Amino acid sequence: MFQHSPKIYLITKLVGAAYLIYLGYRYFKPFAANSPSYAGDTTHKTLTSVFYESVLVELTNPKTALFFIAFLPQFVNESDGIVLQLLILGAIVTLTALPCDLLVAASASKAADWLSKNRRAQRVQEWVSGSILAGLGGYIAINEIRDVLKI
Repeated sequence: MFQHSPKIYLITKLVGAAYLIYLGYRYFKPFAANSPSYAGDTTHKTLTSVFYESVLVELTNPKTALFFIAFLPQFVNESDGIVLQLLILGAIVTLTALPCDLLVAASASKAADWLSKNRRAQRVQEWVSGSILAGLGGYIAINEIRDVLKI
């Protein structure tokens, strides 16, 4: 659709850039109940519910599906049992990724605890996040406007 209508594509990119700038701006506003910061969030989920939500996210993640569809079949020998080979390769990928995922989860938990107690670190994180989002939005908008104006 976009290749046949470059104006719609341009508008879509500019709206996306404006949205990124808006999200970045929200990080610079003083802390409020609707702030992107999670420091005021005191809801706790059970480990079981977190596990099931994580499985659901991973099963519905298109990047995961694309990896298994596009990458793994390259290592399958068609003359042997394809399904068994894919299951073994999938298990190898999962087992090698698991320690990394566990390390990230444990580190994120510690970092979240520290951030929730350190208001200055939260402000720095909000400033950095807001700057990145607004900067990316501005960069996209400026490049698109330059392309249109042929500057």
